[in-house]
Amino acid sequence: MANPKLLGMGLSEAEAIGADSARFEELLLQASKELQQAQTTRPESTQIQPQPGFCIKTNSSEGKVFINICHSPSIPPPADVTEEELLQMLEEDQAGFRIPMSLGEPHAELDASQCPQRTQESGPLGPFFPRTQESWAQDPPPSAPGDLAPRSDSFPYEGQGCTAYDVAVNSDFYRRMQNSDFLRELVITIAREGLEDKYNLQLNPEWRMMKNRPFMGSISQQNIRSEQRPRIQELG
Repeated sequence: MANPKLLGMGLSEAEAIGADSARFEELLLQASKELQQAQTTRPESTQIQPQPGFCIKTNSSEGKVFINICHSPSIPPPADVTEEELLQMLEEDQAGFRIPMSLGEPHAELDASQCPQRTQESGPLGPFFPRTQESWAQDPPPSAPGDLAPRSDSFPYEGQGCTAYDVAVNSDFYRRMQNSDFLRELVITIAREGLEDKYNLQLNPEWRMMKNRPFMGSISQQNIRSEQRPRIQELG
C-alpha cells in the first residue's frame, strides 16, 4: 500500500510543475501579443528610387566624401515660404523650418575626378549662408589630355577610395532649389549636419561642386517612413 505522505508529496510537486507550466504559457502569450502590437503600430514605409540631382565633394578624417543630392516626388515638400520669410524664420528660430529629406546609407566608391572648389566668404544673406566662389581643386593634373586621374606605375587609371551618401528631397522643392543659391546651400548645410548626426561624422564644411557629374557611384532605393518630426525630418 502506498505511503500517504509520499503520495501527498508527489501531488504537491505535480501541482507546482503544472503552475509553472501555466505561468510559462501565460508569459509566451503576453510576449506574442506585445510583438503583434509592435508590428501593428510600426510606421509604414515606402520604397522609393531617388532621381539624381547634383553632387558635392568634401572630406572627413577618414577620407573623401561625396554627397549626392537627389529628389523624389514621394518625399513631402517643406512649407511654401519665400526666401525673405525663411530668412526671418531662421533668425528667430533655426528649428522652425523643416526640410523633409531621406538620408541614405553610405556606399564605397572610387574617385578619379577633378572638380571646382567652393570656398566660403561672408554672404549677403547673413551668417546662415556664406557666399561661395568657384576655384579649381588643387589635385594633380592628368598625365595627358583625356586622362581621368594621374598615372601611376601600378595601374594607369587607378582611382582613390571614397564614401558616398545619397540625400533625397522633394522633387518640386528640388526644382525650386535649382534657381536659388540660398536654398541650394541651405539644403547642403542641413544634409551635411544630418549625415554627421546620423553616422557620427565630422565633415569639412568646405565643399566642391562636381562640374560634370550629377552623382557619385550609383543611387540606391530607399525606404521612407510615413511619419517624422525632427528639424531635418529624416525619412530613411
